[in-house]
Amino acid sequence: MPIKKIIRRKILHCTAIFSRESDGGYSVKVPKLPGCFSQGDTFREAFKNIKEAVELYDAMEAVRIAKAEYASGKLREIKDLRELMK
Repeated sequence: MPIKKIIRRKILHCTAIFSRESDGGYSVKVPKLPGCFSQGDTFREAFKNIKEAVELYDAMEAVRIAKAEYASGKLREIKDLRELMK
């Protein structure tokens, strides 16, 4: 069984771990963000896909925080999700 080549790169504020798959392409995960995985046929495609996944993860985290603050009364009104992501 061949040893997988692992490549580490910074994606936004996280370290992503790329693994070359035996059947071709790359899988990639961000250990700091549970459930944040992606893949691509090429390294470049996997890089683009995980960058998008991290951005979506961050957006969903902002929504989760806003909902919690709204429920606790710390946040009175949510006018625009873009305000949460500044």
